[in-house]
Amino acid sequence: MQFTVIRNIEKERFKNVVKRMIGERKVIEFFDGDIEQQQYNCEILKVSVMQKVGYLIVKTNLENGWPYLESVIESNNFHAISIRFEKDRISEFGVWESGKRVRFVQAIKDSRWVWFEKGEIKAWEAPEFYKEKIIKNRLPSSLLTRYLHENEYAESIA
Repeated sequence: MQFTVIRNIEKERFKNVVKRMIGERKVIEFFDGDIEQQQYNCEILKVSVMQKVGYLIVKTNLENGWPYLESVIESNNFHAISIRFEKDRISEFGVWESGKRVRFVQAIKDSRWVWFEKGEIKAWEAPEFYKEKIIKNRLPSSLLTRYLHENEYAESIA
């Protein structure tokens, strides 16, 4: 599961911003709803943009997310949180405030579990979880859901 929530922007404005910034460099298709099977490479970038009250949920069909989305967030001074969670493989979140990436936390399994965090701990975080000896237990889906709710995003991580 991977998605980004972006605060205080309407769906059509977001789509227009993306189209303007991406130009003719990539074929992009916008739609509502869940993403089809994720891929690393695709001819057409599929971007799901779902309007919620006060925010958008943005998902793509790319396995590693849509790195260009970060430049959209930064260039437009958006407030956003990105989430990536796959049980027993990766758990991470990133936070942007006024377009600046201020926090990134990740637990990822490569040949072994690795922990990474950058930026100052936010008031809504529960850093006591980060001291767990077993790295894969430091950032459970329930904690990511809690973080979203603390930031007034009504989304849940399954």
